[in-house]
Amino acid sequence: MRQRCLGKFAFWCFFSFLSCAATQAHATAMLTLPGPVVCAQWLHAHSRDVQIVDVRDDPDSLSTPPIFYTQNGQKHLKRVGGHIPGALSVDFLALRNTHWVDGLSLDFQFPTPAEFQSLMQSICLQSNEPIVIAPTGDSAISLQEGALLALELTVYGVPTSEIALLNGGTHAWITAGFPISTNTIFPASGSHWRAKPARASILAHTADVRRQLDRGGLVLDARPLDQFVGITHSPVVTLPGR
Repeated sequence: MRQRCLGKFAFWCFFSFLSCAATQAHATAMLTLPGPVVCAQWLHAHSRDVQIVDVRDDPDSLSTPPIFYTQNGQKHLKRVGGHIPGALSVDFLALRNTHWVDGLSLDFQFPTPAEFQSLMQSICLQSNEPIVIAPTGDSAISLQEGALLALELTVYGVPTSEIALLNGGTHAWITAGFPISTNTIFPASGSHWRAKPARASILAHTADVRRQLDRGGLVLDARPLDQFVGITHSPVVTLPGR
């Protein structure tokens, strides 16, 4: 099956001094982030200066309290609930769509520019303002969900200097003792965010992978080890192995 593949999974991040409210004027100065990943303490100090985008595959948990447990007299976070105050929300399942490719109906495909633009407008993402992506952080897979959103933003035109991931996700935010909200997320303003044509240099297709393999080039499989060795498979890759 000539299924399209996502490739060159990379992102870089920086921070800015802009307000995320679309009704306010853009700030004129931008500061550089400390690196491709920001910590909860940094985000808490700059939460009003960036767009925080929560991404998860269980949107219902946005409005439920976090779950804690006690061990050896100490309170620990078991599962993230709620969200960082002021965050926008992306349903991870909306980041991959069903498309017809070479006469085949294929699930979990990269969105088209129009599909991605519509999704970003629906959450009221603003242009030219820095973005900090906050996955739940409850598992390694949740961090991969944040990385996929970062990749799609990069492919469709957001400069890598305007994208960052929250280290440890919302789990780290809650563990650090920062406030959490269970209010329904209602974006406060409209969005005119526009997707640019896909950056071909960071998006690979099946033919690109075949050429890379034929010439002995490096191909990295980023899935869990049990899927890589063929013990299990996922809804995305229905046959075991690699």
